Amino acid sequence: MFKQKATLPLLATIVFLLVAQFFMKPPVNWNPSFSYEDEIPYGTDALFLSLDSLFPGQPVYINHENLYLSLSRYGSGANLFIIDTELKMDDEESAALFNWVRRGGQAFISLSKLSAALRDSFKIVTGMTFSSADSIHLHTDDNLFLRAATPISFYVSSFDSGRVSAAGYGAPDKTIFIKAAYGKGLFYLHLQPYAYANYNLLLRGSVPYVQKTLGLLPLRPLIWDEYHKNAKQQIVQTPMRYILSEAALRAAWFILLALVVLFLLFGGRRRQKAIPVLVPPKNESGSYLKTLGRFSMRRTQPLSLIKLKKKLALAWLRQHYGIDGRALDKELIRELSRRNILDENEARNWVMAMAMAGKKRDYSTAELIRLAGIIQKIYIPRTHEKAGKNELKHI
Repeated sequence: MFKQKATLPLLATIVFLLVAQFFMKPPVNWNPSFSYEDEIPYGTDALFLSLDSLFPGQPVYINHENLYLSLSRYGSGANLFIIDTELKMDDEESAALFNWVRRGGQAFISLSKLSAALRDSFKIVTGMTFSSADSIHLHTDDNLFLRAATPISFYVSSFDSGRVSAAGYGAPDKTIFIKAAYGKGLFYLHLQPYAYANYNLLLRGSVPYVQKTLGLLPLRPLIWDEYHKNAKQQIVQTPMRYILSEAALRAAWFILLALVVLFLLFGGRRRQKAIPVLVPPKNESGSYLKTLGRFSMRRTQPLSLIKLKKKLALAWLRQHYGIDGRALDKELIRELSRRNILDENEARNWVMAMAMAGKKRDYSTAELIRLAGIIQKIYIPRTHEKAGKNELKHI
């Protein structure tokens, strides 16, 4: 009893936590993912949905693999859009990107911090600023104040002026947007990716700024890069996170929790020995009567058996139908037929058999069986006549 009382609070706590987890509103995710799938503040769902108006009539391809493998499929007559906090590429992938731009591709890359390959190729030197407020100022016609995930921001302090030109400023002397020519193509390097995030597009009015900057790209197919997302690569794949990320494993996990709750509910009760199943005594009255009948056939005078059957049959008529059958006359035949107890022929045979029963002193076995079969018809209603005949075969 004590064990059960101790289990109930634990069970109630588990149920409460499961219900609270189910109905609890998830907190706002302020992590910068820059993924087109995310509607969080620093996702890019709003930007991705507006691409049809920014590049009308042009297809949008979503890239989920290394640029070394994918750029050759799209050809150089396209635009490439990469946005994240930083870009991590190996030498082969960087070479593939630069070769693609040199053949005529145009790459718009918006990063918080430029990669070493981009800085070295265009002799770019970057600086860093720190903002004590939650906003970063962009020196544009609309004088934007953007919200970012970090107060630290980078700017371009110097570059190769022969190939690179400034295209936008975060402050009057802080270049954050440059255009770099490379072969037949162009690099657009932007150092404030938060301008394209959902929060700033929807709540800080950066739509005109986005239209102006992305409007520099020519009207042709766009490759949206979803492969280089640091937020996805940095997710810690703990065993529990992996289980909850897979639909089948997540369902199995909750089933396991439900089984644990059921075990605590039912298995925590006080255990006791199994109660034996008491089988009720079998009714052997029929077999007993058959045994008595066979015994009487062997030990008793047949005349006494016939008289007993006759007496019991008349008592049955009187008890169940209220018919006094001692007269054994035509009136009894009509009464049995009228009440549909027996049909007319059966009633006549039954009355005659009852009248002749006990008249002789000696009966053979065949005569006893025949008389018993006729007399016992009174116990079987006509609606169950067929079933009664089957029962008589076993007597």
